[in-house]
Amino acid sequence: MAVEKELLEIIRQGVVDREQATDPEKLRGSRRVDIESVDHLTYRARDTATPNFEIVVDEPHERGGRNQGPSPIAYFLTGAGACLLNNFINVSIAEGLNLRFQQNQVKGEFRREVGGSFQSITQDVFVEGDASEAVMQKLTEKAEAFCFIHMTLIKVVKMTTVVHLNGKEVVRRISEPAVPTGH
Repeated sequence: MAVEKELLEIIRQGVVDREQATDPEKLRGSRRVDIESVDHLTYRARDTATPNFEIVVDEPHERGGRNQGPSPIAYFLTGAGACLLNNFINVSIAEGLNLRFQQNQVKGEFRREVGGSFQSITQDVFVEGDASEAVMQKLTEKAEAFCFIHMTLIKVVKMTTVVHLNGKEVVRRISEPAVPTGH
């Protein structure tokens, strides 16, 4: 997969800018998604920053939906996985690593009950290329730190990142929420 030189430079500069940012205005971010009820459990969502694109959200028939699109849980896991994968790719480009990211398989385990929540989320990242385990460990730490979604989720749910390099597991990082102290 060839990436245009101009896009590579934009990615490199974006990583450098985030690492060196100190201006409070540049550190602050905001994003809004508008969700429109279409029919029953079917929704259309638009990111206000990219309004020309929409996603359809629904539930499968067996959960009372019309099966018009992925469920909210699927989008939640997709967002978490795509964000982390983006940051793996961005950081590896910025650091000049010769890696090709193939996929991220995201599995969320949750309790399906009133008041239930995710118990754990595991992301298996598959990559090919030339890098040592030490380099992959540092890359994983940095990609996680750059991922807003990952950094938010580790505060409330057990997050595991597993990196498979050339078919071999080389990194397994587990982040668990801090145990709340008693009052």
